[in-house]
Amino acid sequence: MEHSVLHIIGDKKMDLTLQIILIVITIVFVFFIITVTKKKQLSYRFTMLWLFMSLCLLTIAIFPGLISTLAKIVHIEVPANALFVLLIGANIVIIFLITMGYSKHSEKITKLVQTNALLEKRIEELERNINKE
Repeated sequence: MEHSVLHIIGDKKMDLTLQIILIVITIVFVFFIITVTKKKQLSYRFTMLWLFMSLCLLTIAIFPGLISTLAKIVHIEVPANALFVLLIGANIVIIFLITMGYSKHSEKITKLVQTNALLEKRIEELERNINKE
């Protein structure tokens, strides 16, 4: 039985070509994340999130048996289902963080609009006072 050098943990085997492709894609994605962060197109908060996700993907690509081991620990019969559960959980976390950011910015926008309206009203009052004199 031929074993991949990269496959160490668990009893399920992943094709070496697939492992290498996943590793290369993950490394390219990390460089992409770093590039867009340097261009200020991605906040540091989300950079850390995506780097963490990339690290998780890289770990799974290097040690595909981890999914099988995790599936056994949580009594999921099919390792692919455990992977789907992990991905759904990751998506929930990402959506929650985005929602938090949206809420924060929505409140700031509301305050800015209210402040702007008050300032416009004050300017109109001052202009009326100047015109009366």
